[in-house]
Amino acid sequence: MVGLLLSFNLLAAPAIEPAPGLAFLNGNLDFSLSGIVGEKLAAEAQATKRLARVVSAQDLADLLNVSQTRCLVDADDAECMVQINETLKVRYVLVSDLRSLKDRMVLNLRVLDTETGKAGLRLNREYLTEKVLLNDVPKLAQAVVASLFKETVPLEDTFAIEINQRRNRRISYGAGGGLSLIGLGLMVAAAANQNQAQQTWDQNPNKDAAGLQALYDAESKHQSQYLLGLGTSVTGLALALGGWWRWR
Repeated sequence: MVGLLLSFNLLAAPAIEPAPGLAFLNGNLDFSLSGIVGEKLAAEAQATKRLARVVSAQDLADLLNVSQTRCLVDADDAECMVQINETLKVRYVLVSDLRSLKDRMVLNLRVLDTETGKAGLRLNREYLTEKVLLNDVPKLAQAVVASLFKETVPLEDTFAIEINQRRNRRISYGAGGGLSLIGLGLMVAAAANQNQAQQTWDQNPNKDAAGLQALYDAESKHQSQYLLGLGTSVTGLALALGGWWRWR
């Protein structure tokens, strides 16, 4: 009876699919950073330990001929896909294409199923800096691997974050630079006025007590103005540097 129940449970248990294999193809050989991103994606995918086999872009280039590589890029020939599947012994291929535009980089990721010839996960990401792009690669690799198991990994909108950081940097630079210029103007004006007051005293033939007191009062006023300008200028510089540090 117990043996019968165990047999029934084994029959009822869902079949566990074998871990898939994943190959990587660099879709833009003319851009060196595209190759770096592809190799990093392969390494991060391997690090998940969820794949039976990982074929890097460099190894893939040695295994496929030119027509097969073109077939992967175009993804329009089902028969070619079958041949690639037999050659690579992996079911999935990730085509990564990184392009450099005027003010940003665009990364397109596309997962191809070589058994069916159909495209799976598609990702289109934009970046302003290489640093953010490379920092985003581990999460992208996790999302790609998860998609092979019909899972999803939430991705941060790094481009919107970069845009916001750049805007905040510009605001900090503008405000800090403006304050620094105002402070510098106050310092220059204070120095010029003090110089004028000193010249007036030097050219006055009647150097009486009232004139001397006026000179002291002017010096005190201009010194306060100079210190105010210095403080304003330093504050502006601190604001600009703080903005750079906060939004770098």
